[in-house]
Amino acid sequence: MAPPVTGVTVKHIYEDEISPNNLEENTSLYHEFTVGPLPVDSSYTATLDNPIETGYEFNSSKTIGLTIASLSATASENVIEIYYIKRYVPPVITQYTGVTVRHIYEDQDADGELSVNSALSRDFTTVGLTIGSSYTATLDNPIETGYEFNSFKTTGLTIASLSATASENVINIYYINAYEPPEEEGIEEVEVPLAELPEEVIEEDPVPLDEVPATGEKEPPLLAFILLGMSVFGLAALGANEVYRKSRASAGRK
Repeated sequence: MAPPVTGVTVKHIYEDEISPNNLEENTSLYHEFTVGPLPVDSSYTATLDNPIETGYEFNSSKTIGLTIASLSATASENVIEIYYIKRYVPPVITQYTGVTVRHIYEDQDADGELSVNSALSRDFTTVGLTIGSSYTATLDNPIETGYEFNSFKTTGLTIASLSATASENVINIYYINAYEPPEEEGIEEVEVPLAELPEEVIEEDPVPLDEVPATGEKEPPLLAFILLGMSVFGLAALGANEVYRKSRASAGRK
C-alpha cells in the first residue's frame, strides 16, 4: 500500500508601511503556489521570492517560519506565509526656501483707476533662505521717474516666517504715478501800441454866456457849474443869516 500524501501552500504577501508600524497589503504583488504531492509527516521548507520585488525586503519579524516539520494529511493545514515589507520613508524636509519680490508700477487716470505699467513692473527671486526665518524686501533704488511708493496698497515688506513652499513667500510692492490735472491755460494780454488806441472825443455842451462867471476868461463848463452852485449856496446862506439876525433883533425889542 502506498504511503499517504499531502500538499503545501506557500503565500507571498507584500505590504507597504504607510506610516511607522502601519502596514497595508499591496494586493497587486500577492501570489501563492502549491507544492505536492508530499508524504504525510514529512517536512517542507519554503524559499523566498527570487528576486524580491523592488523596494521590498523580507519581513522576518512577521513571518512565523519557512518550515513545516511534519506535514498534515489535510493539505489545507499546511500553509506557509512569507511576508515582505516596503519600509516607511519619512518625507525629506528641505532646509531652504525662496522669496519672490514683485515691483508693480501703476498709472492712475482721471477717475482714480489704476492700471499696471507692465514695461516697468518686474519680479525677482531670492533662494537659499532658511525655512522659518524672516525676510524684508527693499524698495527700488531709485524708484522710476514720476512714480512714488504706494504705502496704502502695499500690505507689507516683511515675511516674519518663511514657508517651506517657496511659492507662498511673495511680497508685492506697489508704486503709483498719481494723476495730475492739466494746468488751465491763462488768457494772454496783448499790448496795443499807443498809436493804435482810438482817441476818445468828449463832446461839450455849449454854455450860455450869461451863466459864465465873469473871471475875465471863459471857464470850462464843469468849473462854471461848480462856481455857479457855490454862488447859489452862498446867497442862500446869507439870506438865512439875515432872517436870523432880524428875528433876534425883534425878540430883543420885546
